[in-house]
Amino acid sequence: MQSLEELIQQVEDQPYFKFPHEIAGQFEEIINVIKEQGDPETLKRIGLEYSLFSLQIKNPLIQPEGERSERFTFSCQLTTGEFWPDPNRFDDEALNYFLTRMRKTKSVFLRARYSDFLFEYGAELPGANRYIYAKELVPSFVTMAQTHTESEHDHDFQGLIDLHRAIEVSLLMRNEELLKQGLTVVSGLLNKYVKNQEYPWLRYISKILRMIERGPFASKYPTELREQCIAALATAAEHFSHDSFPDIAPQFYSELIEWGRLKFFTDDEIRDFQRRIGEVYERHAERQGSFISKAHFYEAAMEHYKQQGFAERIDLMKVKIREAYEALETSDEMKAFKVETQIPGEQLREIQDEFVIDDLEIALEKIIVNSQLFYPKVDVVTEVAQVNQEATPLLSFIHHSAIDDGRKVNQTNTSDDVSRHAFVQQYILDLSLRTSALLVPVFQRLITEKKLGPEDIIRKIESWPLLHRKNAPLVQNGVEKYFNGDYVGCMHILAPQFESTLRRAFQLKGYPTTSLKKGAVQHEETFNAFLERADIQQALGSDFYELINLLMVDQLGFNLRNNVGHGLILIEDCNLSHCTQIIFLFLALRSLDIPDPVLNTDPPVE
Repeated sequence: MQSLEELIQQVEDQPYFKFPHEIAGQFEEIINVIKEQGDPETLKRIGLEYSLFSLQIKNPLIQPEGERSERFTFSCQLTTGEFWPDPNRFDDEALNYFLTRMRKTKSVFLRARYSDFLFEYGAELPGANRYIYAKELVPSFVTMAQTHTESEHDHDFQGLIDLHRAIEVSLLMRNEELLKQGLTVVSGLLNKYVKNQEYPWLRYISKILRMIERGPFASKYPTELREQCIAALATAAEHFSHDSFPDIAPQFYSELIEWGRLKFFTDDEIRDFQRRIGEVYERHAERQGSFISKAHFYEAAMEHYKQQGFAERIDLMKVKIREAYEALETSDEMKAFKVETQIPGEQLREIQDEFVIDDLEIALEKIIVNSQLFYPKVDVVTEVAQVNQEATPLLSFIHHSAIDDGRKVNQTNTSDDVSRHAFVQQYILDLSLRTSALLVPVFQRLITEKKLGPEDIIRKIESWPLLHRKNAPLVQNGVEKYFNGDYVGCMHILAPQFESTLRRAFQLKGYPTTSLKKGAVQHEETFNAFLERADIQQALGSDFYELINLLMVDQLGFNLRNNVGHGLILIEDCNLSHCTQIIFLFLALRSLDIPDPVLNTDPPVE
């Protein structure tokens, strides 16, 4: 059986490690071998090695520039809630052990981790300091960078990460001799990448050189390095401008812009780079055969132009996006999904019979009293939507968009957006079923079997004490159009009249419904803003509020009021179902008990 020293020597003798966690794996194997017969002190030391090499680092090449965070972080969170390994929990005994190992090891890969960790956490150890660690760290990381980028290993990204660390520490220590060691490798890699047209790695070389440019030795490193890098970036940006991957060229133009902020380009040249990024997205949009893809890349261009202030391009992108979405709506890219379900006809008929009675006054009163039967309960829909989400978790990673009349009116970007989207989908499905299976059949049967007429509906609506006299004539006209089968006229009258009726009802109860403009001018709040108020939602109740919201103003819902108001309503949306739903809203107001508002009525302080 191998001794502990032999096992550790095997790790020391490994000629190459791609990642530190590979070294951690070697020490884990040693722990498994010696845990039965190893003494506690030996196990503790090997455990320290395992923990040290299991630490993760914050990647400086992908971390936002200007953010200085702790270099080391944990690998996982235990079931106890603790983080492992915790870089802050290594005591002085452990740090001294790492210091001894740093001085003794012959492996550049092991020495790099010991010195790197001690540089961050071991500055207070007796007989040691950051300069001592830096003298071990920089050559180790430079050697690792050279090894990683050799053709034998071809792991340039890890090599560039190590090179970045070597130069970062050189600059932190303000040590020009250490910096020169890293610059030698930078120069060699830059020549290699330019010669072989390995353009993707140039961005990371550029980041390293810009870090030097902002440091204490900006005037001392070879200017030809900077000039060669900038010229190569410009070549790469132009090369990728017509590439099939639209996000590559903008990254190179962004690097050129960063050099511009260091005063190596004029403001006009920076502006030109910013414009070219937008043009990359535009060209890519024009090459797409898919209208969805066209719209996506025109949107990317528009967002970029918006951020950079290219107003003249924004308007053109709006037109292009609308054209793409309008073409999409009539293309075969859009698929209609139908879900068939069986509804027990006899049971539905029995429910309908409860409302289809000879006494029309009582029939309408029963609809009002039992109004909750005709639209969903929010808590039930929320629960069902949540169950559906849990059953299909991968869907939460997909962006969902809503398109209406050639416009994207909604897109999910956060987990809350996804949950809201799932809720609305389930709500609309539930509401549509209740409308087609109960609400519309009840009204139609009352009309055909019991001779329900417009005067019966109007009488019931007008008996509500909060119906304003200004609304009554128009509501009456809208109801009459419903009974005459004029659903276009009905929709265009009753949708805005419901908004006005509801707003004036709250006015009559003493609620403010206006917003102040300059000169004490008062304007009525938009219906969206009115419904978003907490006091209004509390008065309506969550179930009735959501019904009004999704029928009238929410763009994820039917948005009837806004579409009527802006002339966007389609003739197919002016139908029996929607008009019946709006008349139902008027009737349901009869069961609404609006509480008195909470207003500050204290007299002015003398």
